[in-house]
Amino acid sequence: APAQAEVAPADATHRLDVYISGYITPHCAVAPRGATSLSFGAIMDSHTGEAVAGSLDLPFSFECNTAYTASLISRHGGLAVQGGASAPGFSSLVDYSASLGLAHHDGDLSLDCDSAQMRSTGDYGDEPHSNCKTRSHGHEFSAGDGVVKLRLKAGGQPLLQGTYSDELLLLISPNVGG
Repeated sequence: APAQAEVAPADATHRLDVYISGYITPHCAVAPRGATSLSFGAIMDSHTGEAVAGSLDLPFSFECNTAYTASLISRHGGLAVQGGASAPGFSSLVDYSASLGLAHHDGDLSLDCDSAQMRSTGDYGDEPHSNCKTRSHGHEFSAGDGVVKLRLKAGGQPLLQGTYSDELLLLISPNVGG
């Protein structure tokens, strides 16, 4: 039997419209441009026993495909003496400040906080949060270089012997839901 041709429906036209779509998940990435383990070196004034001023720079690059929030989060809220030692009249925590500078296409974004503001207000491991954050404006792709400038604060009470340390987290995350 010969094949029969398909017959177009009576309401057929000369064109076919097809809806096509795709989806992009909000995403940010940050990468160091150098060492991720930094040291101020000796942090005590040998004459007074107090903290000395110091500075460190942590350069990085970043990109986000949407508006974002940048946060600086400190595990201890300062450089804490290891082992948790304490003694009356001595400091077991040395304050520092951090300045975050981000260059992106809508203009530079900056943030200045001291270590107390950066102290983690939640579980540092799973859901870290702090009071040191800023939001970008706009909803376009952003990418560029940035730097976190750390400044150790001089003075305060004399320091205990030992190693003082902290973990600082730079978190750049998409603004989801407004």
